[in-house]
Amino acid sequence: MSIREVAEVLRHSDIRVTMRYAHLAPENVRAATRQRLEAAFPDLSHKRLTDINPWLVEKWRLARLKAGIQPATINRDLTALKACLSMAVTWGELDERPLADVKPCKVDNKGVVRYLSAAEDTRLEQALLSAPEYLQVMVVLAKHCGLRRGELFNLKWSDVNPHTKQLTVTGDTTKSGSTRHIPLNAVALTALRTWKHKSQTT
Repeated sequence: MSIREVAEVLRHSDIRVTMRYAHLAPENVRAATRQRLEAAFPDLSHKRLTDINPWLVEKWRLARLKAGIQPATINRDLTALKACLSMAVTWGELDERPLADVKPCKVDNKGVVRYLSAAEDTRLEQALLSAPEYLQVMVVLAKHCGLRRGELFNLKWSDVNPHTKQLTVTGDTTKSGSTRHIPLNAVALTALRTWKHKSQTT
């Protein structure tokens, strides 16, 4: 929610009214915020902002966790609600931030390493049969070299060394900002050689 939007609607001191009449925010921001609050807090949407307290939110969080909702999703929902309440304080609708002491769920930011199953890999290979050849090469490099989309889009032939069987991803195109030298296995090297040959002869 934008500051202007909240300033316009928080005088109602009601979540449902806030969502319904938030007409000053850009359409995408307004829709995303409204949808998140409506979906995440159906049992709280009828309550006035002054009735929301940490006990209600902790009950909500426990129920969401038991329902299998990921902690990161719960944290985003909670952030949206806190933002609404914080602006209510700013504009004098609340005396204090009622959820200031409510901490976010702990989230493992390292993520999960996941590989395609044999069945998924087979389906992918079948789907690629009808795809443009450049896309087939990109998927091969993504699978066998672990390249991200942005890294793939920024590759140049000068980044490929067929003699040392190595591919270089420069730091200005990587997420970490560090240059990486990636070995090319037989599948990736063959795909690149074939694509380069066809590109030069067409």
